[in-house]
Amino acid sequence: MAARSHRQEGGNPRLTISMLPDEVQWHLTDLEHGVPETVGGQPRSDRVDFYFLYDVCKSVFPTFPGPRVPPNALAHKFPPRHAPGTERRGGKRVREETAICRFSPVTRVDLLSQQPPAFRADATAAVLHLDIETGPASIYGQEILEVHFGVEGNWNVVPLPSPVPSEAILHLSDSLYATIYDVLSGI
Repeated sequence: MAARSHRQEGGNPRLTISMLPDEVQWHLTDLEHGVPETVGGQPRSDRVDFYFLYDVCKSVFPTFPGPRVPPNALAHKFPPRHAPGTERRGGKRVREETAICRFSPVTRVDLLSQQPPAFRADATAAVLHLDIETGPASIYGQEILEVHFGVEGNWNVVPLPSPVPSEAILHLSDSLYATIYDVLSGI
């Protein structure tokens, strides 16, 4: 969902992290505001992107639940795919300041969208990309640093008979969460 239209429509997306008995869930809510990004007039279909303002990320990180297991960079952390300054395929130019890494595998991602027509999209073995980008002045009034997460997967999309609240749920293993937490503690 586009941050600019979220701001214009009074949206306030939230990330809640839940430590469940056999996994960690990242739950993104209040996605009803804003519009899906399009590329060449077509809706994006391969990624779910979300951003924290860099300063906000630094301030809320201490509230993230501590990991229950040690990080495992060998199993979950990989070099980033995109070099700084590349453009999204068919999309707008991204001013990537620092490519951090990508994490794999995100066990499952569930995306529910009330945007007409309502749909559910699921992906397994997804990849979570992490970098720091420059948010454009057209959104914020000045260029500002953002921590960007991009979830890439092979989506299974099914229509929903009626609209539901838009949300995204990332299902992470404890080991993957610990690895992400470790990397975020250093940015």
